[in-house]
Amino acid sequence: MNFLFPLYMLGALAVAIPIMLHFRRQPPQKAVPFSTLMFLEQTPVPPKTKRKLEDWLLLALRCLALLLLALMFSRPFLPTVVLSSGGVTTNWCVLVDVSASMRREGAWIEMQKQLEDALQSVKESDTLTLITFDREPHIIFGFDAWKSTVMGSRKAALAQVVKKIEPGWGGTDLGKALVYASEQLTSIHDASPKRMVLISDLQHGAALEALHAGSWPDDVAVTLMKVNAAWQNNLTLTPASSAMDIGAESVSTKSSKTSDVGEQLRVRVSNSRDSSTEKFSLAWKGGDVKVEATVPPGGNRMILAPSRSSSNLEGELMLTGDKIDFDNRLHVASSRPRELRVLCIGKKLSRTEISSPLFYLIRALQPTASINPLIVEKDAVNLLENDVINSDVVFVFGETNETTGTLLAGALQAGRSIVYVADEGDRGSLLNQLCKTTDISLTEAATKDALLQDMNFDHPLLHGFAEAGVRDFTKVRSWKHRLLQLPSTLNEKAQVIARFDDRSVAWAEIPADKGRILYLASGWSPSDSQLAVSSKFVPMLYAMFAWTVGDSIEQQGWTVGDALPARLGSWKGIVPVKTPDGKVVNWDTSAPFLETQVPGVYQIGEGNAAQPVAINLSPNEGHLAPMELERLKDLGVKISSSLASSSEAVDSSSQTQMEGYEHELQQKGWKFLLLTAIAILLIETWLAGRLGARQTVSVVTPT
Repeated sequence: MNFLFPLYMLGALAVAIPIMLHFRRQPPQKAVPFSTLMFLEQTPVPPKTKRKLEDWLLLALRCLALLLLALMFSRPFLPTVVLSSGGVTTNWCVLVDVSASMRREGAWIEMQKQLEDALQSVKESDTLTLITFDREPHIIFGFDAWKSTVMGSRKAALAQVVKKIEPGWGGTDLGKALVYASEQLTSIHDASPKRMVLISDLQHGAALEALHAGSWPDDVAVTLMKVNAAWQNNLTLTPASSAMDIGAESVSTKSSKTSDVGEQLRVRVSNSRDSSTEKFSLAWKGGDVKVEATVPPGGNRMILAPSRSSSNLEGELMLTGDKIDFDNRLHVASSRPRELRVLCIGKKLSRTEISSPLFYLIRALQPTASINPLIVEKDAVNLLENDVINSDVVFVFGETNETTGTLLAGALQAGRSIVYVADEGDRGSLLNQLCKTTDISLTEAATKDALLQDMNFDHPLLHGFAEAGVRDFTKVRSWKHRLLQLPSTLNEKAQVIARFDDRSVAWAEIPADKGRILYLASGWSPSDSQLAVSSKFVPMLYAMFAWTVGDSIEQQGWTVGDALPARLGSWKGIVPVKTPDGKVVNWDTSAPFLETQVPGVYQIGEGNAAQPVAINLSPNEGHLAPMELERLKDLGVKISSSLASSSEAVDSSSQTQMEGYEHELQQKGWKFLLLTAIAILLIETWLAGRLGARQTVSVVTPT
């Protein structure tokens, strides 16, 4: 039994009062004058030492009444009674970082200690969900599992689940994890406090873009429990995409052994800020050629890796020279360039005139280790059906004749994709023919200087620019653009990728039959925009190819957790995939391959048709410098100072008192105690009156 106000039990000491009064009963001490005592019978007064209690029942009733009153004011309750759904509890969500950065020495041990401390604040009567995250959040122990476990054994069941948690190799999407966890808490519709505990190394490379999508809930406070681990003197090795880094110059290197055999790979090496390590070396696993170079603290450099005997072999490039090695390996698949046929349809397309969009397209699409682009230009008069059928990517610059529109409509009927770049003077006739409608119109915009805004970085066209350092499109100005008007039925299905600052559609994906059209309201020639002379142009072209063909052009860009598209190769049905740890997994190519949880080279297919795909760490996972907490606060996240006390959280002692109040309020035992005390006092009063009436003075009658 517990007491809501235990100090009132001190009132039970008042039970000594009636006991003392009963023991002090004495004959009257005051002398009263009387005429004569000769007629009264003399009764001897008992000695003081032989006095004893006579009215035991009366004394017991009086003492019991006092004890019941003291017990009533202390408000007793039984804590074993289960609270109803309206009881005061705390809804907990514990977020645990299991990304690749937690593989640093000492990081995982520190995480386990922080998690143990966090779980000590959780009570059996609370509700809890445990979520791990890297690039995606995963519920490990949900609210339903917690509630279905018998109270008293919940923490023991949770401890068994915690033992199975291990760090993975995925990147860190902290923003997505926080949004997901807040949604789990806000799905509980009650007035109970909602607390979130984040256990992470809070590295600078963690993605926070998901927090831009909405506002943070007012009733959710986040307690940060930072995992302290070494982060300085760290060098990170990542692939350098030929699309993103075309034309970049490599730093001077010193090779321990010269070799002119094979193809050299371009890689990127980054150094942490405040680092005392600058010198490093690169070498292939099992090779004897080494390249040495330096990178200043906080900087990054493009490096030519050592030569190999053959570029048609899988390999593992290793970096040495720093103290943290989880991000010092780069897996490379064998180089098998893919021929990419690019069909350009338009009027007066020229490879030599700078006013033509083809002039910039040819110079941007240079052969790389993964693709060999073959560009074919055709006008509407010379276009053949086989030109469309045999092409991988179709660019249409401006409107064409009806015959060309019929050929393109056939490609859309087959599920193909087309990139349509609107030109000056277009009125929407081609779009109407392809979308089988008459309500689409194009008009020339009056605005002569437009900026891009409302970028949808979740779309494949812009997904590569989602990081904060490369998402700025303010330098890409458009001098001319077209205003697109779609019918309501088609407007609901179209996906706007970007808008101009006059709110008109800049880029959009429009469904057409079984295929789709990528619409650009402005071209990239200098008369239309600055896109062709922007650093965004080349990676956007490769993104268009990936969007059109249905797979990635740059195979060096696969990271842990990526879904390999079903059209990665020419396979159909069930295809065996050999993972880096030697296991063979059967892949149903009707859906993407999702089991890319370990870095290494995956062999897809069998025999000569087998195609290797290299999976590496996320490039940002090696950015281990501590994150500025102001970044989270600026995005609206409410930070709590500690688990014990904060402005948003309920104090633990206050919460315990509130829980006790709820127990006592439900049981209402004080009412029974009060009624019992009143009944006893009534009995005591009646009994005292009866006993007083019997105590009469014996008088001797005179004779």
